[in-house]
Amino acid sequence: MLITELIRNCRPRAEFTQVNDAGVPITFSQEWQGPRVRTLMRNDGDRPVRIREVVLADIVHGMPGNTKIYGEGFTHLSATGGTIAQPEDLGSYTDRGHYRLPVPEGAVTVYGMLLLSPSESEHFLLGFSTCGRFVGKFNLRTESVEVVLETEDIEIGPGEAWQLEDFLVLTGGSRADVRGVSGLSAQSRLPGRRAADWLVLLVLLRPGSHG
Repeated sequence: MLITELIRNCRPRAEFTQVNDAGVPITFSQEWQGPRVRTLMRNDGDRPVRIREVVLADIVHGMPGNTKIYGEGFTHLSATGGTIAQPEDLGSYTDRGHYRLPVPEGAVTVYGMLLLSPSESEHFLLGFSTCGRFVGKFNLRTESVEVVLETEDIEIGPGEAWQLEDFLVLTGGSRADVRGVSGLSAQSRLPGRRAADWLVLLVLLRPGSHG
């Protein structure tokens, strides 16, 4: 099954700040528009709760260890390359080593987008196409990948709903295929600084720039 189908079949979940809030019903509704999904989260309980993070998808990706990867650091001063089996730090100011940002055990964390290339003719781009309120990241392991929004322990009241960040899953037989679709999505949804981030991404996806 393609990674696109795996993600479409996932159910988002909320990770609570307080363990004893786990019984409060948090529900999600999703609308797919081509490769992009919009997600609305609602507190259907009768009391406020704080949400540490939202996991939009958690899948077993099924990709081989020699799959090439690329993802940005939180500050854009570093990146991660290499392969799933052997990730490589690109730059000295890493999130994990320099900034001491927490990383789940056994995972590599990248922000905003993740490019997976199992072969020269197969490319998967996972990316957040909005950045209005929450930071999006990916926790990549040898067998799995999590698509996560950091909600920073913000309180959501009873009956309250949050519009979460839009998320894209793009596939292509070449980097140019992925680049073209991502460019259209960026133009339709991303004003200002975030659009500039995607412009950097499009440069990175030029033929010959990855691997």
